[in-house]
Amino acid sequence: MPAVEQRISTQVQQQKQQKQQQQNVLAKKLTYTSVTNKNNNKNNNKTRKTPTKIIKAPTVGMVAWAGHSFQPIDPSIPIRYNFVYLSSPYLPSEVRKRLRILVVAQARVLDIHFPTKGVVGLLIPNSFQTKLESAFAKGGIKLIPQAYLGHVIIHYFSSDDYSGQHKLTPTMLAEYQKHRPTPIRQRRELTPTEVAVTFLTSTPPTKNNATNNNNKGDDDIDMDVSSSTKSDTPTEPPVVNNN
Repeated sequence: MPAVEQRISTQVQQQKQQKQQQQNVLAKKLTYTSVTNKNNNKNNNKTRKTPTKIIKAPTVGMVAWAGHSFQPIDPSIPIRYNFVYLSSPYLPSEVRKRLRILVVAQARVLDIHFPTKGVVGLLIPNSFQTKLESAFAKGGIKLIPQAYLGHVIIHYFSSDDYSGQHKLTPTMLAEYQKHRPTPIRQRRELTPTEVAVTFLTSTPPTKNNATNNNNKGDDDIDMDVSSSTKSDTPTEPPVVNNN
């Protein structure tokens, strides 16, 4: 038994010595100087490559744009500006992004504003309008005519949806509609009531009667139907009592 106990004690002492040696080795490896020296060596070994700049030849459009800025301005031609309107619900940053995709010169678009809901206005020089319209035509975009836009703006500021300091009265909208050019009325098909009126009349319909029927309202057509039915129904003779 004493021999067995002596073996066990020697094994335990050997294990303790091995652990102590391992801890000493780890302590030497994980010192601050060793860690920093390793990092410095790694950074020194890395070679930084300077990026090479690729210079491309300027296109014809870029040369024309650069030369346009240095051309002398004719004093006899005044510099005028104009607003171009589009249907767009996006913010100015999104509008700029879409104009960049459509290859529109951002420097020529001086300002972006929103006159009413769903409409965006671009402030541009008059000399740039033809180029802008051609760029929009390639993307299938149509400009909003200003005559229609004026009615849209006044209608919005006079509606119940707006209650700000630019509120307009409905009478102003009515006055604007009076001075606004009336659109040309297109030819339309006859309604069933108009067809019934034409067949109930004794005389065949002429061209003037057809145009008059087109200009009539629904109330006038109902009156014509009632009057025609009354005239077509035969009246009975009065009954005379001899007594």
